[in-house]
Amino acid sequence: MIELKELRKSYKTGDFVQKALDGVSLNFRDNEFVAVLGPSGSGKTTLLNVLGGLDHADTGELVINGVSTKDYKSADWDTYRNHHIGFIFQSYNLIPHQSVLSNVELALTLSGIPRAERKERATRALERVGLGEHVDKRPNQLSGGQMQRVAIARALVNDPDIVLADEPTGALDTETGLQVMDLLSEIASDRLVIMVTHNPELAYTYANRIVKLTDGRVSDDSNPFEIGAPQSATQAAGAPIVGGVNPAPTDATPVQATDVPSAVVGTQIVGGVNPAPTDATPVQAAAAAPSKGRKKHASMSFLTALALSFNNLMTKKGRTFLTAFAGSIGIIGIAAILALSNGVNNYIAKVEEDTLSSTPLSITKSSFDITSIMTQAGGYSRSSTEQQAAVDANVIPESTVMSDILTDVKNNDLVSLKKFLDSEESDVDKLVNAITYNYGIEPQIFKQDTSNGVKRLNPGTLKGIVSNGINSMSMFSSFGTTNAFQEMLDDQELLDKQYEVVDGRWPEKYDECVLVLSDNGRISDYTLYALGVLDPDKLEEMLKAAIQSEEIDVPDAHIEFTYEDALNLTFSVVNQCNLYTLSGDGKTWTDRSDDTDYMKEQIAQGTPLKIVGIVKGRDTASSTALSEGIAYRHDLILHLIDEASASPSVIAQEEKPDTDIFTGKTFDELQNND
Repeated sequence: MIELKELRKSYKTGDFVQKALDGVSLNFRDNEFVAVLGPSGSGKTTLLNVLGGLDHADTGELVINGVSTKDYKSADWDTYRNHHIGFIFQSYNLIPHQSVLSNVELALTLSGIPRAERKERATRALERVGLGEHVDKRPNQLSGGQMQRVAIARALVNDPDIVLADEPTGALDTETGLQVMDLLSEIASDRLVIMVTHNPELAYTYANRIVKLTDGRVSDDSNPFEIGAPQSATQAAGAPIVGGVNPAPTDATPVQATDVPSAVVGTQIVGGVNPAPTDATPVQAAAAAPSKGRKKHASMSFLTALALSFNNLMTKKGRTFLTAFAGSIGIIGIAAILALSNGVNNYIAKVEEDTLSSTPLSITKSSFDITSIMTQAGGYSRSSTEQQAAVDANVIPESTVMSDILTDVKNNDLVSLKKFLDSEESDVDKLVNAITYNYGIEPQIFKQDTSNGVKRLNPGTLKGIVSNGINSMSMFSSFGTTNAFQEMLDDQELLDKQYEVVDGRWPEKYDECVLVLSDNGRISDYTLYALGVLDPDKLEEMLKAAIQSEEIDVPDAHIEFTYEDALNLTFSVVNQCNLYTLSGDGKTWTDRSDDTDYMKEQIAQGTPLKIVGIVKGRDTASSTALSEGIAYRHDLILHLIDEASASPSVIAQEEKPDTDIFTGKTFDELQNND
């Protein structure tokens, strides 16, 4: 049983408000055939949509079997439409690429019914409407009346309590329309059927209740139902019996009837009178009490949804192909744009990383801005008035370049900075590849073989020779530095990106190093001299001869330096603190670096530094972090610091922090003497 209480529904377009329902109150029996009449715009379709849960009233209340729908949620409305309502539309609303059976079966997919049962129930529904032989046809292979029968079968397959029909005969010819009306009359024998129509003749012929709407209001109700009254279509004496009797608006005398049931289950009698027979074979309506229990929410299984989607795609192959093709163009376009953007961003990031690795950011204890040297060269630091006054007095104007630089010296607290960078709160690891601390220690590296004398390789003696007589910018710029030994960047991931290992491996301990070749995989004779492979004394002789403008004896000898030769090279690292010994007086310390025998002994006891790998720059690297020569780990510096902390000379200096252990004088005395 359905109750409508003061339903109001309006549609607003701009400033114009159209009232579709204006205080409609109606009660419907569990089984009766109600025809809703009225002119266009009177609210018939809106009333049908509100009853079916397709639309909702602005105000008022819809009560279903004594339960108000005010608190219904979306899932509740889905359940109501799926289990309690059957829709019959004027335009059929059939899916053209699905078979007749599939169209009817589709109404059961949201009910969670197994596939075999869905097929069985859909087949029975089609047989009930006389289409048992057309289950495999498509809708376009049927006549209009047959398609409307399919729509009726689809509405009945869920055994709904209420069937809502919106102009079910509007698109049909007269004869076919009568057949459909006969079928609806039979359906009304065991459930509520509400039909919206513009045809009063059909309404008065088949329906047992006529409701007229005018401007959104109920203007007439031929057989009203009051809550609490018996649910029968019994009419008062003298009232016209609708349903098989001539319509009221004629001159015919209405037929009187008393206590005639509105619907007799199992017969074709509707409204107390048997409607006129048609060519269509009448279908017997099975008795079924309206379902009052709460049914589960509408849901479709994943496999069913997948099967329906696949069937839809395969049925419309042309549309599917065009959609897939158009979608693929869009996807490929977006992917290409993202790939290009990502590639450009990665390239820029790589160039930045490579460039900064070769020229890293350095923070020193003191720094000053030298841009004033460039900006003020040839200029003046005084105002134009002062400049002119100086010129008039025959005074040469002064440019205070050095004064400006030295008064703007910046001092950094490196101890606090290191403490901050090492702490977790700095979060600097996300912004840099590596942080290396320079303690001002340059390893004293010697050629391990001392049979031909002591040969120190780092710091090299070539640096002093070059600075004394040859422009290093023009002659040695290709070597990057006059020393062949350098500290590696403490970022193995970055090194792997920039370099490839041509033989051996990367160093893993403090006493291991690698030979860095040029980007084209070569090694210069300058590096061979600096490493002691070629006699460094010979290079010194040639450089000195060049400085003194003497004839240079350039050797013609060419050696073959192989990967194996490189990996067999081992150097000796002597700690700086071990170059000093206590003097005979026991008070001062003496530098023994000029004592050949002593140095041979220290070289033999020094830390061996072995080449374990050979690397060269990758072709994809725009810049590299290392120069040609030998690269050792930062761990070597830390090892030398730990070793020095336990040496006698360092301990002696720590015991007398105010005294220079090499001269025996205090640092204040030495400063005053200077």
